[in-house]
Amino acid sequence: MSSQGETAGDDQFTLAIFPTNQYLGDAALRKVVVGLASSGDLKPANVQALLPFHPLSMEAFKQERDADVYCLLGMYGSLVRTHVVLTNGIARTNPPPEGYLCDSCHIKGWLKKEFQDSKIDGANIPVWLCPNCSRLRPEQRDVRF
Repeated sequence: MSSQGETAGDDQFTLAIFPTNQYLGDAALRKVVVGLASSGDLKPANVQALLPFHPLSMEAFKQERDADVYCLLGMYGSLVRTHVVLTNGIARTNPPPEGYLCDSCHIKGWLKKEFQDSKIDGANIPVWLCPNCSRLRPEQRDVRF
């Protein structure tokens, strides 16, 4: 799952794996990724040519014992972002936030995982919400990533 990519079918393609802070910290990178996902032209050469940073290769990612990355996929013209955290070689996908704080109001407690479109790149992402915030419509929540 790198910019060399692996096709999983005609309609989906792994764009790249980026460290979380690199992806969230660079608006130009996010703009390119969104454009690639929406274009549907996800041939490995096109992805490689347009990405402004070199993502992690799947081989490099497998070598890591500790990592905090986003796996970015183009699916049916949309961007999907999966958060993967490796700790001592054990992977968790879309883990709850540290301290179990609600992604919207930041109150600690029981959380429910829902999916919504991200405000920063339009990707479909999981969000962890307390019971009060889970009752709100996505546009009423204060989820920033």
